[in-house]
Amino acid sequence: MKKFLALAAVAVMSIVGAFAFDLGSIQGTWQDTEWDGNWTFKADGTIVLSLASTGETVFTFTDSNIQQPHIAIEDEGLTLRFDCAATHRTYKFVKPADLSPELKMTIVRDWRKGEYRKTLKVVRN
Repeated sequence: MKKFLALAAVAVMSIVGAFAFDLGSIQGTWQDTEWDGNWTFKADGTIVLSLASTGETVFTFTDSNIQQPHIAIEDEGLTLRFDCAATHRTYKFVKPADLSPELKMTIVRDWRKGEYRKTLKVVRN
């Protein structure tokens, strides 16, 4: 039994580690259907928020306009967290370790109590 648990732990760590290793090449678009937003993660490290209905770019997150970027493997999975003074928000995206195509998003607005939490569905990878 101990051997099985050890092998299972190694397998889980390998899967989570694969996400961390491949973070630079993660590309894809996930949709927030409640807000009509598409979140596109590009290979060059930019994140583009656009309107799903029209394709109009709402905001582009780059190294020059985000603060305190943090990438870590947490209990939930691979986590990307950053602040953006231009939008007055803190963003957190979690790619679950269960290999689900979904992306969990949490946004905290500077001027308002509470969090905006959504599970985003993949549009394209």
